[in-house]
Order: sequence, then C-alpha cells, then structure tokens
Amino acid sequence: MKAAAIIAALGIALIVTMGPAPASAQTTVIRECGGQYTVARYNSDGSAIGVWNKQLSDEGTIYTAGKTWKLVEGSPDRFVSDGGAQLQVVPCDAALGAGVRSSHPEAQSIQIVQGTPDTVQITFDKNLDTTSVPSTFRFTAKFSWSADFSPQSVTISGNTVSLVMGLTSLNPTLERVSYTKPSSGNLLKGADGAEVASFTFPEQTSTNPPPTTSPPVFRPPVFTGDDGRRVAPGPWISPRVNRADLSGTNVIVSMDKAVLLDTNYSTAQLADKFTVWVNGDGQAVVGASVSGYRVTLDLGSSFSAPPGARVRVNYARGPLLDAATGNTVGGFSLSPGPWTTPRPNRVYGTATGVVVSMDKPVQLDSSYSDSQIKAAFTVRVNDVSQTITKVSVSGRDISLQIESPPADGDKLAVDYTQGPLRDSTGMRILGFAYFGAGR
Repeated sequence: MKAAAIIAALGIALIVTMGPAPASAQTTVIRECGGQYTVARYNSDGSAIGVWNKQLSDEGTIYTAGKTWKLVEGSPDRFVSDGGAQLQVVPCDAALGAGVRSSHPEAQSIQIVQGTPDTVQITFDKNLDTTSVPSTFRFTAKFSWSADFSPQSVTISGNTVSLVMGLTSLNPTLERVSYTKPSSGNLLKGADGAEVASFTFPEQTSTNPPPTTSPPVFRPPVFTGDDGRRVAPGPWISPRVNRADLSGTNVIVSMDKAVLLDTNYSTAQLADKFTVWVNGDGQAVVGASVSGYRVTLDLGSSFSAPPGARVRVNYARGPLLDAATGNTVGGFSLSPGPWTTPRPNRVYGTATGVVVSMDKPVQLDSSYSDSQIKAAFTVRVNDVSQTITKVSVSGRDISLQIESPPADGDKLAVDYTQGPLRDSTGMRILGFAYFGAGR
C-alpha cells in the first residue's frame, strides 16, 4: 500500500499494478506537453532515478532507460511497455514529485554558432552550475567529415554549454555531441547540484531493446607488406597535402584531412611557415587562414598571376594540427610536375629499430655530421621517445637504429625536421610526421 499511497498523493494514474510492491519498487510516469513527452522514473521513497524528455518516433514509440514504450493503437493517451505494463499519459500540469524535480539536467538541442572560430552549443532543460566546468576531453563533437574530437575550450552560461572547436565554416556538418562524466573533479551539473550523466546527443535511438550480448571489439586491420613485415595503417597518419591552386591573389592549399591552427601560433606565424614560388619566382606570403581542409595563403593585393602559372608551396612543420586528433601536421613540399618532394609511405619496426619507407629515393647531405643527422629525427615507441644510435639511407628506406627496438604491435611515430635529407636531384626534403606499427 505504500507505493499506491505515494502514487495517489502525486495524482498519477497508473493503470496496471503487479501486486504488493517490494521495498525497491520503481514507478514510471509519462507526461505529455504539446507533443513533447517527459518520462520520469523514481523509487518508492520518492527519490529520483531520472527524467528524460523525448519525442515520439514515427512508429509511435519512446525508447529510454532500457525500456521501449509504445502508444496503444486507438488510445493516444495510453502506452504499453515491451514487458506488457500499461501507463496512462498524465496531463501537462501534473506534478511529478519532489524527487523528479531534482533529477539531472538533460540535453535538449545542439547547434553551431558561427564565428572565428565556430562554437558548438549544447542547450539543457535547466540551468547549470557555472563554477563546475569539466575538462575539454570530457566532450567530443562528431562532424560528417571527421572522427569524434574534443574542443579547445569549454564555457557554461545559464543552461548552455559552449564548446570552442577551433574551426570555421562547420555548418551544417555537425552530427552529434558526447559527454563522459568523470568520477571526480569538475562535474557537469545543474544549478541545484544534480549531476549530468554521460550522454550522446542526439541519442542513438532504436525501437528495439538493446542487445544482451556485447558488441564485437574493433581492431585496426593488420596486413603484410611486400617485404614480409606486418604493417597497420591505423588512424595515426598525419594529414597530407593534395594540391595547391592559384585563386586570384591567393594560393589555396588542399589537404586530405581537416586541419586547424594551433592556438599557440598566430595567423602571421602560420604565414611565415609557408614559402611560395610562382613560375620559379619567390612570392611574399602576407597572410594565412585555415578552414576545414583548406589553407588559404594571401600573396598581397599587388600580386598578379601570369596565364598558366605554376605554383610550388613549401611548409615547415609547426602551427598546423590534425583536426581529428590534435597531432602536429608534418612539413611538406608540393610542386607541379616531377618536382614533388619525396614523402613517407609507411613506417615499420625491425630487429634493430625503425624504417621509414619513402615514395621516392632519398639521400643524406654529406655536409651534415652524424650528430646533426640524428638530431633531425625523433622516434617514439608507444609514445615514449627513443635514443637514436645510427641513421642510414638506402634507396627509398631510411633506417633509424634505436637502443630499444620495438616489439610486434607497438605503435611507432617518427618526426623529421628539415635539414639533412635530399631527394635524388639534391632538393631539400621538408619535415614530416608519420605513424605506423611495430614488427
């Protein structure tokens, strides 16, 4: 009788009861307000379990908290659960109990606010605690052209969380936003102290109950190269340049992945990292900007490209970051015709160290000493820097001997700062960053 008395006191019409309620009995209420349904669950003592604001699916169902509720055919004010229990929809002005009013805030909408850079805003159904701001890595955003990645900064005002993504011209590619609740530290919570649970918005909904078996574990593909060594392409390949085109007084550099400007650098410093030649004549780069896959280089209002002009672009590693991972983009050189600088194809481990296989033959500049050559490379195994003992070049392969060679499956990373490497014509090869797998 205790559960029934609580329900009666709250003015809630529960159509089906299942006999005497145990001490841990839970009550579910569905309330409708102008087409928006509120599903509330709380314990028999009135304490809240959760509250969810839902839209009715095209099939007339609401899925939440591991349960599916479906409108009874011919009865627009009655739901039936996948377990057979039925609930009467309560009116918009019905009270849901003191416990429900203190339940955690729920995300209601997400949008992009265009600016420099763009901001993703998450709007909640109640005001938030502006003094408790979670770390940036607790949030991720997914765009149609990217993997999930974290913002550069997070701010809270009223019922809105703003995520500064460090990019521009994102709209309308936003697909979802996620938050992972930390076990300690600054938690996302309401002004009343109710903590926000981990969520993904929009929720990945289904009209069927969730599977009872664990999903398969994804493992990056591993294949054998032509030299018999195992190679994992993985998600660690740095963005690379595709092409450079003249457009009025600008050069448009197109990358194969989205990039962004490191906040530690200014746009003027970004411009300084680029060198541009048009028909072999050096040009001053007076400005630069980044948007998605494009880097725009401003050659100044006095620049005029002759018909059929050919452009060559060099970039020295530094300000550009991979938008999806935050990794630093390696330096590159792009030219029309056969003068494109050699680039790394893959990196793999050996019994003595690491080999970087280039797409064209390379050579070492004899004017550099052994110490200078070794200093131009950085090798990391599972994110731990290694001591390089010897560097040698043979054809397309750059062999880097290290004190602690990698094991099978180790993650490898090799950075090169421009200097001792040359192509077969003697042209200097700019820096690069490349990633791969162990032996």
